[in-house]
Amino acid sequence: MLRTRLLVSAILVPAFIGLCWLDARTGRFAAILMPLAILMAIQASRELAGLLRLGTGSMHAATVGSVAVLLTLWGWHAITPGTSILSRPRQEAVQSSSPDQSLPDGRGSEVATLAPLGPVALAFTCVVLFLLFVRAVSFRGPAGHAGIVAAEVFVVSYVGVLLAMAAELRWIGGGRLGYLALGSLVIGAKVGDIGGYTFGRLFGKRKLAPLLSPGKTRAGAVGAVLTASVATALWLHFTGRLFDLHATIGSWPQLLVIGAMLGVVGLIGDLCESLIKRDAGMKDASHLMPAFGGLLDLIDSILYTAPITLLIWTVWPPVW
Repeated sequence: MLRTRLLVSAILVPAFIGLCWLDARTGRFAAILMPLAILMAIQASRELAGLLRLGTGSMHAATVGSVAVLLTLWGWHAITPGTSILSRPRQEAVQSSSPDQSLPDGRGSEVATLAPLGPVALAFTCVVLFLLFVRAVSFRGPAGHAGIVAAEVFVVSYVGVLLAMAAELRWIGGGRLGYLALGSLVIGAKVGDIGGYTFGRLFGKRKLAPLLSPGKTRAGAVGAVLTASVATALWLHFTGRLFDLHATIGSWPQLLVIGAMLGVVGLIGDLCESLIKRDAGMKDASHLMPAFGGLLDLIDSILYTAPITLLIWTVWPPVW
């Protein structure tokens, strides 16, 4: 089990880095990563809807998956430089910034911005209204419709909104730092997951959360944070050349602290997905991949860590 899990991870993490490298050479419209995000939204929505449907009754999985994809696409379109529908193009916003708006250490205000999340919030609101409308027109009598709508909204939030936040990382610094930011998310979450699993199997004795996730140990949690810290710091410090990037890099202590933060949040995200699976009486979200289970089992820590990563790159960027 450990060998298979490490083998799959050893393939997936470098594969993602390779996709980022290819995406960087296809132009600003993310011709590689955007289709990948769409496929992830479809499969993850199906899996999460399946888990929640076990306890909530008839959920329109196809409808939920469709609106999650649309929300992801809307978020991607709204944050693509120069294509925003409801906000000024990012380049215009950068040009309108005066030198006085730069950060104290010389970093310009263009390093990151949370403004593009406005259109995503509007799209999410429209999605909630649409899901309510679908239930209203299909109403044939009391059947727990309010609970089902709540579950559908949760699926769209957990998959669509969090994927939109992960997509925003692609445009950090107007796209210049995007691949470093995306890589920090994936490396911090997944290398921490691999390190936690390895440390837990090798050294773990005391359980971390025996009722929620019996396989996790305290030693594994420490290993997850340590490996995420080191791997993220190495990624941020050395891989800028891979994307022909010339930038100022934060200090080693800052990079290590940020990596540790991502490792902690990724571990929490894994536990939160375990809550959903345990409540549904399931061990895995699906049987899509050996040793990992479903796609949701693979990206749970990434989804949960995405908004925290975006916040870090906004208020305490490790590279600028």
